Amino acid sequence: MTGTATAWNPNANDQVSALAVSGGTLYAGGTFTSVGGQTRNRIAALDAATGTATSWNPNANFQVWSLDVSGSNVYAGGSFTTIAGLPHSGLACFFPSELVDVPASPRVGDLTFTRLSPNPTRGRARISYSLSQSGHVRLSVYDVQGRLIARPVDEVRPAGNHLTIWEPGSRGLGLYIVRLEYAGRSLAKRLVVIR
Repeated sequence: MTGTATAWNPNANDQVSALAVSGGTLYAGGTFTSVGGQTRNRIAALDAATGTATSWNPNANFQVWSLDVSGSNVYAGGSFTTIAGLPHSGLACFFPSELVDVPASPRVGDLTFTRLSPNPTRGRARISYSLSQSGHVRLSVYDVQGRLIARPVDEVRPAGNHLTIWEPGSRGLGLYIVRLEYAGRSLAKRLVVIR
């Protein structure tokens, strides 16, 4: 090692005070409002190889001082009062497959999470997805702590477009993660339940 910095430079426009790595993703927190070539308010996920910002954009309203990745969750701590459009007083937990969406080229076994509506919802949520070929599909709903709340689909489905209705019922208000698994891949989206 020579001690010379490499060309890797996400170019944060202000202080970075926290870093956490998970696979090929580097999570950063601080006081910056731009990093990796994109507007990102105080929290971002970067491609660890290139330094470019991913589509993850929780948009904290104030500083993020600490980050940690544990199992399937990303935790953030700081002085913020809202993050990801929801009230959080200094602490937040994210399900990373929802928040880090790196697009891939279409291939056999691909799936598309086409729609989750209405979102936010006061009742029934329509979950639309499309499969490139027949296969086993698992559609699960998790709370923000990663606990399984419901599994509306867990069966073989044919290729094509599909619609599933999920009713939150008496479950609490807040953020839920709807996760779709098929052919070794998974996609997730956030669903907000309001009254």
